[in-house]
Amino acid sequence: MNIGFVFECGPDGGDMKVLKHLTSLIAPDSTFDYEALSVKTTLLKESGKAAKRLLQDGCEKVFIVWDLYPAWREDKGKPCRHEDKEAIKASLTGEGLSEDDIIFLCLEEELEAWLLADGRALTEYFSKPHRKVKIGNETKPDRLKDPKGKLMSFFKQHKSGVKYEGTIHAEQIIKGLVDFRK
Repeated sequence: MNIGFVFECGPDGGDMKVLKHLTSLIAPDSTFDYEALSVKTTLLKESGKAAKRLLQDGCEKVFIVWDLYPAWREDKGKPCRHEDKEAIKASLTGEGLSEDDIIFLCLEEELEAWLLADGRALTEYFSKPHRKVKIGNETKPDRLKDPKGKLMSFFKQHKSGVKYEGTIHAEQIIKGLVDFRK
């Protein structure tokens, strides 16, 4: 199966890198195509065009992936998954597409909540041959109010002098996840 993804990040964004790794584990016999639309405002307006290109290029399904937070709204209002989805649907309709081939994937907080969900990848990442680190699973990662901040605190604690950069470290961390047992 050929599956497409439309992201609200740049071509080297952490979201895209993490999902590339996860999809290779979930569906190793599938092929994947990716479109990066930089920021949320662009994704809300242009996701229909990107999805259309992916479907025309042979994708059978297209995931549209965006963060609910932070709120990049012109009115600075509280983010709303429903409003975001309606804007994406309007973009799809504008391109003559239905929702039948589209899967909406809204990250409740941030990608970093996914990285915190299974402590095995973090344990692997922060451990050294001479010093093992044990980081537990975050039992309710979707309810964390500042997942990036929590991950930054692990970096302060275990990687002295290294500041967490999502475009670099998210992929390195997720590559420590070898299965989906948790």
